[in-house]
Amino acid sequence: MARKTFVLNGSGRIAEEGVYVQIGSTAISWQMPLITPAARPEDNQEYILKNRGSAIWTFTANGGNLFYDGAAVASFSLAPGMSATVCQDGTYWIIRALSPRTKIRLLAVSSNTTFVVPANTILDKISIENTTANAITGGLNVGTTALASDVVLASAVGANALVVLSGSQLSKQFFSSSAPQTIYVSAVTSWNSASVNFSMFLEYLG
Repeated sequence: MARKTFVLNGSGRIAEEGVYVQIGSTAISWQMPLITPAARPEDNQEYILKNRGSAIWTFTANGGNLFYDGAAVASFSLAPGMSATVCQDGTYWIIRALSPRTKIRLLAVSSNTTFVVPANTILDKISIENTTANAITGGLNVGTTALASDVVLASAVGANALVVLSGSQLSKQFFSSSAPQTIYVSAVTSWNSASVNFSMFLEYLG
């Protein structure tokens, strides 16, 4: 029997089995249904989840039916572009397949902005493309609080530049095993009318 596909923009809930595609632009949290009946894993209850939106999508446990992905956890998150297949074993929601790598895109950025790194995820690389002849004055800071530079300190972004930061150029790459982390991007002095495309490459640790 073919699976039903549900395309959702923001609010909604997990109900019948099928494919759930999120296209919203606001971070949301959904609660999984109870495992029913708990003693019958052969009844399956399987969900395919895809975040095609532009904000983080978090799933939380219902009652004692925790998620299991190497260890029991109360929640997990999908960054934009990520997907997961979740089924039950009578006790846990088993995260059977979670896409390990994804990319967050921020386009035509000309002022301070943010993005979110999900829990248990590494910020592997940042690509910065300045599409104008205006350099960012003072360079670019990236940090875990507003205007902070604990991830990237004053990286030069010149006119029409393409800058790729990875490895030791990122002072922090891992933030939390249990909670999403908001990351702040800011100009040190001024954006100077620059228009910048960002690509953040993430890797889920599993």
